[in-house]
Order: sequence, then structure tokens, then C-alpha cells
Amino acid sequence: QQQQQQQEEEEDDESEAAHGHSHAHGHGHGHSHDHAHPTAAETKKPEAAKKQANDHLTPEEREKLAQKEQANAHKERGNSLYKEKKFEEALAAYDQAIALDATEMTFYLNKSAVYFEMKNFDSSIELALKAIEVGRSVRADYKQIAKAYIRVGNAYNAQNKFDEAIQAYQSSLTESYSDDASKKLKDCKKRKEETEKLAYLDEGKSNEARERGNELFKQADFKGAITEYQESIKRNPNNAAVYSNLSACYGKLGQFPLAIEMADKCLSLDPKFVRAYVRKAGFQFYLKEYHKAIENYQKALELDPENAEAKDGIYRTRVAIQSSSGDKERAAHAFADKEIQAILSDPIIQNILNDLSTGSPEAQKHLRNPEIAAKIQKLIDAGVLSTK
Repeated sequence: QQQQQQQEEEEDDESEAAHGHSHAHGHGHGHSHDHAHPTAAETKKPEAAKKQANDHLTPEEREKLAQKEQANAHKERGNSLYKEKKFEEALAAYDQAIALDATEMTFYLNKSAVYFEMKNFDSSIELALKAIEVGRSVRADYKQIAKAYIRVGNAYNAQNKFDEAIQAYQSSLTESYSDDASKKLKDCKKRKEETEKLAYLDEGKSNEARERGNELFKQADFKGAITEYQESIKRNPNNAAVYSNLSACYGKLGQFPLAIEMADKCLSLDPKFVRAYVRKAGFQFYLKEYHKAIENYQKALELDPENAEAKDGIYRTRVAIQSSSGDKERAAHAFADKEIQAILSDPIIQNILNDLSTGSPEAQKHLRNPEIAAKIQKLIDAGVLSTK
């Protein structure tokens, strides 16, 4: 439908240009008509003017003009047949138009549109390129050349020949910028990327790459392991364990933010992946984000209550919290955390903190609420609130 609409727009533009006149539009509703209907004599004026304008033409020029008019009549007939999906007849009508006027690029473009609808994409491309050749020979408007390149791009795109389509859309933009060509280029590049990703998927090869990564990890070649794990993910993006392995590699290299990001990707695929919670908590411990480490160790224990590494992690983190009480650098880091900011901006928490600082017995009443108690504990774990 989009292709048909595009062709019709071109046809309308070209037919108006070919005839050398514009169509006046009717008045909107509610407006009075100031002009009287033309008389029979007045309706003959345009014909008389046309005859007068043609009087100075040579016989050859008059014949050429008549041929152009006949060609346009065949084109209009072809357009009607096209809309009726009588494609073979439409092609014949356009051929008759070309026989009378081979210098009008629109005739070739219209044939190209017919072949596109018939899914004869090679012929559609051939005719669109012919239209460009003809258009250049008569110095056609750049916009018309640009439209022809879009037709070429559409035909290549329909065949999943993305490189050729991209080149055609870029050529269109070089001739004359249009939002249509720009959008088609962007969409084509996206389709190419998605198609290539799908074509690259291979679970067997993904497992092979993961095994190679595991061997390199054992040899402490963490950068090499990362390369293999990334290849494994390209082959199978839904393998949570590989993201966990990547997390371990980045952790070994001291790249803790990346290690946490990979752990999060693992958990987005498998929210019950205990090892990822433990790893993530460990990296947060190294970053002195103790409140976050506690939270993730606890999530690991919810899934695996006997997990020794998570239990030990909570103990070590509690000790670290006690020994680092008053650590201004840690507190400043915590203040930048959005979750901590949200807790501190809570009016209820602000009142409780004020009651705690003044020793008001109201504070203890509030702390009996488990939700509020958890938020206060998080502030303590983050180093924002001191227990001393």
C-alpha cells in the first residue's frame, strides 16, 4: 500500500507537470461562491488560448506535443489499470506511453512499481535504474531521481539484500534528502542487524565457546575467557550461566561495575541464579556498598538457606560495617545512591531520624514497624547513619 501511495504521488506530480497546469481546489464548507458559473463561450477560452499558443509551433513541434499528450493518456490508462491490479495490461499501457515519449522517467518508474507489486523485484530494479538513466539525460529534478533510488532500495530490501538496499537509500539521500529515505535507511540497517544476529545463533557453537572460556579461566587468562564468553553469548544470548562467568572474569580483573552489570544480566534471565547474587554481593562488598551486599547475600539465602558463601558474606559485611563506622568517603558514596536518596527524602524517615537524634521515645515505636526498621538498617549499613 505504501508503494502504491508513493507511485500515485509521483504520477500526480508528473501528470501535472506534463500538462503544464495546476488543479484549483474547491472552497471549504461554509464559504460563499463569489464567481458565477462560466458560460459556454467562456469554457472555450482555454481551448482558444491553447490553439493560439500552438500557432507559432513548427509542424514537427506540434507532432511532438501531440505525441506527449497521447503518451500521457496511455500513462493515465496504465495508472487506472494498476489500481485495478490489472498488471499485465498496465505494463502494456506504459509501454505504449514509452513508445511515444521515451524521455519521460515517470513511465519507467510506473512500470517499476507494477513489477514490484508482481514481486518481480529484479525487473522492478532494472526499470527504476532505467528511469534514473533517462531522468539524468533530460536533467530531471533531483527529487525525482531520489524517488527512483528509493524504488531500487525497496526492491532490494524486499529480497533481504540489505547491503544493496542500504546503498540505494544512501544514493537517494545524496540526490535529495527526504524523511522517507532516511527512515527506510534506518529501518533497513536495523533489519540487517537483526537478520544477521538470528543467522549467527547456534547453541552447539555457543557451548563450544563457553567450554573454551572455562579452560582459559582456569588458566587465569581472564581476557581470553571474556572473548570466548562473549562469542558464546552471540551464539546464544539467553544462557544465564555465561553472563555469570563473564561477571567472574570482570571481577578478577577488578572491573567491579562491569562485573555487577553482567551479574544483573544473568539474573534478568534467571532470577533464581544463586551464584550470581553471591558474586554480585561480593563485588559490592569490594566497592564498600555494604547495604547492597547485605541485600544480595540475603536474596541468595532466601533461595538457598544453607549457602555457606552467602552466610560468610553477611558476617564479613557486618564486621566491615562496624569497623568502618564514621567512614566519610563511604558515606559520601552512599549519599549518591538513588535508593538511599529516596529513603532520606521520605518525610516519615526524616521525622524518625530527628526523633532518634533527640532521644524521643516515639522513634522506638516507629522502629517496631518492620518496613521502617529495614530502611533504617539500610542507612546504617550504607554508613549514612552511625550507631555510635
